[in-house]
Amino acid sequence: MAERPELAGAADATVDADHERAAALSNNALRLSLEWSRIFPEPTDDAQTLEELEALADPVAVAHYHTILDSLAAHGLTPLVT
Repeated sequence: MAERPELAGAADATVDADHERAAALSNNALRLSLEWSRIFPEPTDDAQTLEELEALADPVAVAHYHTILDSLAAHGLTPLVT
């Protein structure tokens, strides 16, 4: 796997608080972008099945996005993924 910088750095520590503030301000949704090159740091062209594709995903990156999506749900915010 290729070397890459840490995922989001200090932003991970504030995700839940940020979502709590957004909900307190009466927001019902939040836009976020997925960085596909972090989820799949290596080419996926040879993947023929979903299982092969899943095996190529970086589990740290996937866990990072799960944390964000779980926090959004916990605060009643709908994710708008771009």
